[in-house]
Amino acid sequence: MKPLSPSNGASNPQAKINPEYASLVPELSPEEYELLKQSIKENGLYVPLIVNQDGIVLDGHHRFKACQELGIRNPNTVTKEFKDKLDEQLFVIDCNLKRRQLNNFQRIELALKSKSILAEIAKNHEKAGVKLDPSQDLVMGRQGVSGEIGKLAGVSHETVRKVEKILASESITDKVKQDLRLGKVSINEAYKIVELDQEHQSLHQSLYQKYLKAFEELKRSSAEIHNRPERTKEETERLRAQGEEKLYAETIKSLRNYFEKSIECYKVYAAFYFWYEYRIYKNSDIESAASQTLKEIVTLGTEDEIQTFPWQMIEKILYHAAVENKINVDKIRDSKVIQAQLELIRREQE
Repeated sequence: MKPLSPSNGASNPQAKINPEYASLVPELSPEEYELLKQSIKENGLYVPLIVNQDGIVLDGHHRFKACQELGIRNPNTVTKEFKDKLDEQLFVIDCNLKRRQLNNFQRIELALKSKSILAEIAKNHEKAGVKLDPSQDLVMGRQGVSGEIGKLAGVSHETVRKVEKILASESITDKVKQDLRLGKVSINEAYKIVELDQEHQSLHQSLYQKYLKAFEELKRSSAEIHNRPERTKEETERLRAQGEEKLYAETIKSLRNYFEKSIECYKVYAAFYFWYEYRIYKNSDIESAASQTLKEIVTLGTEDEIQTFPWQMIEKILYHAAVENKINVDKIRDSKVIQAQLELIRREQE
């Protein structure tokens, strides 16, 4: 890396912006930008722009923009040369990390833009067979690229890992990201949202698989009822000889099995429905989510062609759905709305 060469801008190529480098620069607020522009107007360009040998602005993008708007055609520049493009790109990022008053999230978000650059440098080291002391090698150190990004941002590699997950998570909205940049939300608070989302997705898969299994077993039970062969007279007499209770038990065996499988299927379906109401529809009101689930259970029960569940069973299915969603059942038991719904079902069935 060659030293800086001062210039008044006249002998060097005209300064210009590289969009790739401009995208690495965190935005100033409108107020900050107006203050900068006013300062340049009153005092001139106090800090010169840093450009490469082709006139590409490496540091001072906001100052350059202000100069253009103020009609300053040839702002003062200093030229900096690099051994390769990767070093130049790292310099652009490093300048913004050092000059700007950024919070940790902003610093990591900016430093992460160097990840592909550092990975490329590491690859070049490997290809060239460069052997460096791991404790001194920026890229090939014990914590690898993530550790070097942490060094650039001045944080631990664990904090870098959290921010990477935050930025990659679909559960983190643009609003949350903006609040992180403004310091309204901490990295740990946002990371909890990511962890909860991962937990919810895991729960979703678990409930969905349980439902599929229960539904398949219910279909098999239903098929047994419809496909069972008609009992011969001899078989009936043989069972009756063992007692009427034996005959009755064998007669309703398949129906009882269907009833049990049906209950299990309703339970896992209710748990999945509760999850959908509570997580997907973002219905953070547990009472409301439980109320909608209860209505769904009742609707399914009345549509069943073989049997209808008594209100006590409906209540148990609802409580099971809450437990499966890791929700305290007492919150539902103590709900006047839910208890009123159950009471109405009880009266209708009496």
